[in-house]
Amino acid sequence: MAKNDFTATTRTLLNTEESRNGAMACLNAIKKIGRIDLGLFSNLSPDEFWRTQDSAIMEMINAAGIQPDLIVGFIAVLGEYVSMVENDGQPNLDAWIPEATMTPEEIESSRARVLEDIGVALTHD
Repeated sequence: MAKNDFTATTRTLLNTEESRNGAMACLNAIKKIGRIDLGLFSNLSPDEFWRTQDSAIMEMINAAGIQPDLIVGFIAVLGEYVSMVENDGQPNLDAWIPEATMTPEEIESSRARVLEDIGVALTHD
């Protein structure tokens, strides 16, 4: 009986016009992220690469409308995750550190390490 109550409650919560609009906005943002090619070995400059990645995450944030910072951070991690899965595959969730959890200085350092890793990978190919 409790399972049916939970299911009925969940369906009620997810079956409002606003929740359906939110679901469609999220789906459209995911589709846009899927169309953005973030290939590290593409012809993008580092600045273009990071701008493109940031725009992908902003698609998710903008789709949700105006939200408190806590929710923006929550959505940003989901956007980073979707972008990573679409472009690189499933991240190791025990090791992955989303940029949304970092300070601006940590993001700069992390991006510099990524670029160093790409340079090392390119020189060893």
